[in-house]
Amino acid sequence: MYQKRLEFEASEKGKEEQEKYRSTPPWSWRPAVPITEVTNQPPAFEWVPSFDVDKFGRISVLKCTSWRVEEYTLELAECVVGLQSFTEDKHLFSCSGTIVEFLKGVGCVVTSASLVKLPHQDEIADKLKVNVCLPSGETLEGSVSNVDFCYNICVVHVRSTSQLPAKRFSADTTFFNFDDCHSKDVVALGRLCKRWSLNVASGKLTPRRSQFDCEELLVSSCRISKRGVG
Repeated sequence: MYQKRLEFEASEKGKEEQEKYRSTPPWSWRPAVPITEVTNQPPAFEWVPSFDVDKFGRISVLKCTSWRVEEYTLELAECVVGLQSFTEDKHLFSCSGTIVEFLKGVGCVVTSASLVKLPHQDEIADKLKVNVCLPSGETLEGSVSNVDFCYNICVVHVRSTSQLPAKRFSADTTFFNFDDCHSKDVVALGRLCKRWSLNVASGKLTPRRSQFDCEELLVSSCRISKRGVG
């Protein structure tokens, strides 16, 4: 069945169907920026601290992607969690993360260092509490394991009595070679701290440096809110 779907996607009729999805309004998300329109200039909008869920695409975004992208996205979705941090009783930050390992009852979640940092300072907040929200709606308490503000990466450990699905990072970097003629399609996933909530934004990898000045970090044209960070 999967092979038949791929064959249909590659056929003229399949391409017509994909084009129809791309050109038929209205949708509840912002269309991805074409790679030809992406420059080395900063985007013409400002990230504000407040979170507006409507500015992050819904799962219906997948209707504009290939079946292969849709399948991979839904497979990864079960590993994406919502995260909330607090200092005492004060809310600090909300974002998303990905479970990359589950070993001996402990899950390893990779996310943005913004989850644990003080506003406008590269320091970990005091008296920090982290909530990890699973796709089922269950909330577990997490603990900060490692933080790297240079790469904007944070690792959170979370204990669970049940098996947590995980998706490991790949060491294959050939996908990121812009000289090769292969798809640059990417999908950004985010999760609210609500049962079965999932936000999706599609886009392209772009040959633009990230603001963190690290060659290993890449930039995509996916439009997300701060909830999708991580």
